Amino acid sequence: MKQNHSALTKKVLPLLLCTAILSAGVGLSAEAAQTQGRDAVTIEKCWNRSPWKIRILSRIVPVHTSSCGGIISKEIPRNRRCLVMKEPGKIKWMRLIRGIFLGILLVLTMTPAALGAQKTVLVHNVDEMMESLADNTEIVLAPGEYNLSNWQEKEFSERLLHYSDYYDSAPAGLYLGDGCTLDIAGFKDLTIRGLDTETITAEIVTEFPYTPVLKFVNCRNLKLSHLRMGHKLKKGFCDGAVLKLDSVTHMTMDHMDLYGCGTYGYEARFCSSILLRDSVIRECSYGLVSATDCQNLKFLRTIFKDMETDLPLFALIRSRLELTDCTFRDVRGVIDSLTMTGGHISES
Repeated sequence: MKQNHSALTKKVLPLLLCTAILSAGVGLSAEAAQTQGRDAVTIEKCWNRSPWKIRILSRIVPVHTSSCGGIISKEIPRNRRCLVMKEPGKIKWMRLIRGIFLGILLVLTMTPAALGAQKTVLVHNVDEMMESLADNTEIVLAPGEYNLSNWQEKEFSERLLHYSDYYDSAPAGLYLGDGCTLDIAGFKDLTIRGLDTETITAEIVTEFPYTPVLKFVNCRNLKLSHLRMGHKLKKGFCDGAVLKLDSVTHMTMDHMDLYGCGTYGYEARFCSSILLRDSVIRECSYGLVSATDCQNLKFLRTIFKDMETDLPLFALIRSRLELTDCTFRDVRGVIDSLTMTGGHISES
């Protein structure tokens, strides 16, 4: 399991440098100096110069020490406007070391999320995939089969599972409330994709007939791409959708192959802003999509094929979806209460 922190490094190094510079006192426009009497002077530090320059604001006075650590041992003559003063070398290096230390401390206390970076993890089996689930994470699947039902039956899975129902204030994680359906719940900014982009070589399957392959609950900003998903069973022997989404917002699926015997390509409830693009839904037993109380469901350049049912292809309850440049091939079913705006249906 490999992690890629290149994006994080690009953000950390400039932050570390800036912290060191500012902590060392470089670039201050002016600092007060101690003087004899009530007359004031200021010390101006230019960005492009290393010496200190003293500019007299009132009459010429003798200056002895400055707050920046420099020392002036002679009186400023009346006929000069400025005097060059250098910091002692020891103080200058101590300030720089202190700045670097503070910068390192700041970076160590910041998470990838705080820096706006997404951690990338390459996985090679289902154990590594499930262990890598986290916020602000991109999980890249090497070619192969990822069997979730086999994973659930291993003792290894017990340390990751919560044997209770998920609720809104619960931490993100894996929940097995009813003892069978696995809920991937509470995550944000999570990506799961296949390593190969030319063709789909990573497949996520289950052998449990009554559960979806993947179920997401109360998640936002999800991305799935270049994956094949389905039930590893004969057609007609399962009663779960390929994907099940519950209270999910802002999800994008690209180059997906969702196949039956799953009941639907995906089943959604209380979801919004779900996009399926450049993908395939095929061989499902009940219909293509089931949605209840959902808004802004979109299908773009998606192929629906190899399916026959007496039920509605789109089982919608108080929901709305849009199809753009989609194709139906060898699909037989019912479409109820179809409303079209600015589109067309043609027979090929």
